[in-house]
Formats: sequence, C-alpha cells, structure tokens
Amino acid sequence: TLTVNLLTSPQYLWSIIPVSAMWLVLPVLGVPFAKKKLTPLMLVLDNVTVSIFLVIIDYVVDGQEWAMSYVVPFVLFGSALIVTIIVLCRKMTWRELFLFQLSIAAICFIPVIASRFFDFVFWPSAASAVYGIITIVGMLIFGDKSLKYETKKRFHF
Repeated sequence: TLTVNLLTSPQYLWSIIPVSAMWLVLPVLGVPFAKKKLTPLMLVLDNVTVSIFLVIIDYVVDGQEWAMSYVVPFVLFGSALIVTIIVLCRKMTWRELFLFQLSIAAICFIPVIASRFFDFVFWPSAASAVYGIITIVGMLIFGDKSLKYETKKRFHF
C-alpha cells in the first residue's frame, strides 16, 4: 500500500490507514479466539480500541465526524448484540456475562454523552444506548435466580 500510495498520490499518505488497520486486526480477532474465557472482556476492549481508531481516522482524513455520528454507535450496538447472543446461547453463563454486558451498555452511552457536547447525528447514538438499556433490563427480567441474586448482592437492592 505504501508503494501504491507513493506512486499515485505522494502528497497524502492514505496508506497509513490500511497498514494500521491490519495491525489492529491481530489483537481484535486473534486474542478472543485464543482465550475463549476472555471473549466478552476482549469485546469490551476491542470496542474501545476500534472506536478510538475510527475517530482518529475520521479526524485525520476529513474531519466530518462520520465515525462518531454513525460508525462508533453501530459498532457498540453490534458488540452488545454479540454478547446478547452469547448469553442466550449459553444460559449457564448469564451471571458471569452480566458484568460485561453492563460494561458494554455503559460504553453504549458514550456517543450519547459526546453528542451533547459535539455536533453529531443523535439517532444512532440513541439507538445504541436504548439497545444497551433493553439488554440489561431483559437480562434482569428473563435471567435465572442466580443472576438476580448476584445483581442484588452487587448493587445492594
């Protein structure tokens, strides 16, 4: 990519984006498959990493805030959906995954908070936050007794 970049448009180094994206793929995809127990934790960390990466690309390339307006909320929405699917497929791990789902739901609110201070498109951020709330409420309603007991124990209610 660097060679093509230098041959076609040497004044703008766009090749940094795909090269850094390839380096980002290694921890994002490699670690969860290597250590299956840490998949939800890696999803949370990958969300943060990919979101920061996309915001930096948006700022460097054109600064039109497409990353925070659309891409980051849908990345967070997708990861919350993935953890929801994992929870539904493995009902025995609801209690273990509740903290990760709670973390992802909290991260889903970051675009909503950021859109209050910056001029972003609000509806993708709101959709991400609403889905985070729905999954937490759904886990509390449909969860087993151990999940409800653990929630009461951790949050003291």
